[in-house]
Amino acid sequence: MSAPANAFEAPPKVELTKDQARGTSSVPLIRASRVRSSPRRRPRASVKLAFDVLRSASIARSVLTFPTPSPDALNKTNELLKLPENVQKMDMAKAQMAAQPDNIMMLMMLVLPVATQALLPILAEFGFPQDQGGLMMFMSAVGKHKDDAEISALGKQMRATFVPENLEPVVTAMLSGGGAM
Repeated sequence: MSAPANAFEAPPKVELTKDQARGTSSVPLIRASRVRSSPRRRPRASVKLAFDVLRSASIARSVLTFPTPSPDALNKTNELLKLPENVQKMDMAKAQMAAQPDNIMMLMMLVLPVATQALLPILAEFGFPQDQGGLMMFMSAVGKHKDDAEISALGKQMRATFVPENLEPVVTAMLSGGGAM
């Protein structure tokens, strides 16, 4: 029996005669015919899951290799967040969030996308993914340097721009794996 041409192709179908099935025949056992499968068959869910896990692992590994956020990077970040058009967008998002001020999901759905959009140039410049996850990674990288007073102060100033005071402990716990920054 030959192996399938690729992992998604069905193996050859084996047909046995009655004698072969009983084990009383001296005729060779295999008379194979190919079972055709659709060439556009989707990968199995387990294959997709494996790719997602590998992608997540590579993202997690890349977090560890990001450079230490410099005061210069944080100053650029804070300058971008203070631009009038970004302040206006941020104020609008915060106003929408005011209906449920203690809801972290409202922060994630309304405010963080606006902050991410404003900080795309910084994320790209320093090698972070240019999406909301990249912003969270950037904030986490800043939080890992809480012992450096200057970086810590600039990071708190950055977060204060888009994270409400009442949600600061929740965001801090999320970014630091449960501990305080």
